[in-house]
Amino acid sequence: MNERFWRWLEEEYHRKVHSYLDGKTPHEVFQSQLKDITFLEDPSILDTIFLKREQRKVKADGTITLNKQLYEVPSCFIGHSIDVRLDEKGVYIFENDKKVAEATLVSMKDNAHAKRVRSPFLMSSAVDEKEEQGHV
Repeated sequence: MNERFWRWLEEEYHRKVHSYLDGKTPHEVFQSQLKDITFLEDPSILDTIFLKREQRKVKADGTITLNKQLYEVPSCFIGHSIDVRLDEKGVYIFENDKKVAEATLVSMKDNAHAKRVRSPFLMSSAVDEKEEQGHV
């Protein structure tokens, strides 16, 4: 069926004069407009053209939220607004239309069991006081 369709399309439809094309065939019209067509030099660009685009500000912990999910991005982006592009395969960070990094989905299960180090920025007297009260 596909073979018959393509044969009909090429041999009949594209070669038959159409009144709305001012008495020309679709093939003739296409050929007359070839000068206006720009062909891609690098077809790999097609992979990024159709990605969904979002802007996100990276939080102090190096994460962004997309579609109610938490993603980790490289720390160099902390505090910056970034161009995020995504598809069903992944979440990518772009600068000047070039992919520069990939975001990683944060595993809440693994993150819950991660060993934490006490912040050196906490005041020691406040920490000691909380320890005495059993809060830390």
